[in-house]
Amino acid sequence: MYTEKNICEMRKIAFVVLLSLLTFSFGKSQEECRRIFQEDHSTWSFPGRELKALVSIPAGEGPFPVVMAIHGGGFTEGNRNRFDSSIHQHFIDLEIAFISVEYRLVKDGGEHPEAIRDCMHNLHWIKDHALDLKIDPSRIAVMGSSAGSYLAMMVGLTCHDTLYQADYGPYQGKTSSVNAVISSAAMYEWTAIKNGKSYIKDFQDDMKSSPVYMAPFNQTKAYLLLGGDNDKDWSPPKSAATMQRRLSSSGVHSELHLKEGTDHPSLYRMDSRYVIWAFKRIDPFLEKYLR
Repeated sequence: MYTEKNICEMRKIAFVVLLSLLTFSFGKSQEECRRIFQEDHSTWSFPGRELKALVSIPAGEGPFPVVMAIHGGGFTEGNRNRFDSSIHQHFIDLEIAFISVEYRLVKDGGEHPEAIRDCMHNLHWIKDHALDLKIDPSRIAVMGSSAGSYLAMMVGLTCHDTLYQADYGPYQGKTSSVNAVISSAAMYEWTAIKNGKSYIKDFQDDMKSSPVYMAPFNQTKAYLLLGGDNDKDWSPPKSAATMQRRLSSSGVHSELHLKEGTDHPSLYRMDSRYVIWAFKRIDPFLEKYLR
């Protein structure tokens, strides 16, 4: 038989249990707000080479702004998984979808200009699947690291034209647009560097292959140029400065930030000093040009 004291103790225990359950539930709901809906999608298949996109979408109804990310690797290596999960999570926390795409590498036939065409195809694919992905096709930024930044620059500079649009698939001859470009250690001027020969080959002297010469034809409204002030092999500071100056002269917003004492940096992990430095500039840039 329960005494009044027993009943009082049971009520206390029940209250503690209920409080614990409520606390757990509240904590879980907070975590769910940050949960990534992430999966692979095939964007196109070539004989022996399938292009995939790793898609990270915030929880919620959307539509969300989106960053299309392009990996680096000297045009000879890398894939959609190059960007660490911490990078994906950073954008999810900002309620921005993050889609890491692939392009053909040199060994797969991705010599210039095919890799650019693959990235153009991916941009069209993302917009074409906007409803399913819960993204806003009118709010897209392109971001790259190293070789991926070169491709991001070329997408931003020429997506409104047919010059580098895909010559295969359902988007042949179609033009597009993006809101902004984030470039980290891009190849801005092929004649100023010695690397990347396996990709650029006979197009090194072609002005249409170097972003610095395409700036006057640009229609994308904002560029954020990042890199290292000691990058001599891939993205010389002088070329980066020329790129920024020509973009500004063409009437668009452009920023150039070079980290002191840095060679050729990558943009793949949030625990990197360079990446921490870079995102202090990326986040406010996106807040202004992607919201």
